[in-house]
Amino acid sequence: MKKIMVMTSICFLLAGILFFGACKNCECDEDVITIHVDQMVNVPGGGGSVDVTFNGSSGVRIRITLSCSNNSMRPYGYLQAPNGSGDYTPPNNASNGQNSAETMLNQNGTYTLTVFDGANIGGQVHVVIDQI
Repeated sequence: MKKIMVMTSICFLLAGILFFGACKNCECDEDVITIHVDQMVNVPGGGGSVDVTFNGSSGVRIRITLSCSNNSMRPYGYLQAPNGSGDYTPPNNASNGQNSAETMLNQNGTYTLTVFDGANIGGQVHVVIDQI
């Protein structure tokens, strides 16, 4: 009976090592996209803006996508890093209510994306910020 229990224990141990060893070497997680932001915001007309914040890490490449149901809107953004530096991303060159840009985050911490409407109409903007 002892011999069977020892053999069973060894089999479970080997199965565990093989299973966890295989999972450790699996590269499936590299294809997973982490969504930082996926929300609707309402940009006020007449030159208004709205802030969207998210946490980011240095070295992470992101895509910012701004989409409006009103094709006359021209959404764009200003991405501010945790230290206060920033850049217009995506720039003010939208058409048909759509705009997107890719950028590399260079700091750890809380980022702020200020969303504008270049047409000054205002309205709802779907903001998606994802890791690529």
